[in-house]
Amino acid sequence: MGTTVQWDNYQQTILRVEYGKEWTPASCDEAYAQARELYKTVTHQLPIDVLVMVDNDCVVAPEAASHLRKCAHLRSSRTRNLVLVCDNLYIENLLNLVTAVDPVAADVYSHAHTLDEARQIVANKGSASLASVN
Repeated sequence: MGTTVQWDNYQQTILRVEYGKEWTPASCDEAYAQARELYKTVTHQLPIDVLVMVDNDCVVAPEAASHLRKCAHLRSSRTRNLVLVCDNLYIENLLNLVTAVDPVAADVYSHAHTLDEARQIVANKGSASLASVN
């Protein structure tokens, strides 16, 4: 299975990116290009949350940590949250390292073990951001 990018909800406010067995810079670039195209199709101006699903047994590229930082800094201005979804301790520790040393990454990234948990994180953060506006 390659990389797939699709809307996770009917409202087109949650984008789901699914990586197959390899999580490489090339697959990330492919996903980023697909996501940009989907962003262009949306007619609303609401923030978009991105669920990044990484296979628990995937092969992780050596530059994964630097790529996580890059994604946090280069995300669209419409992207509110990036939730990394996996049950892989190595990947979770990489994300913890990145968010510990990079305040921008810490502000945008969350981790979830399951897709349902990721959706709940997005729902909770969305509610919190709406409350802070009011």
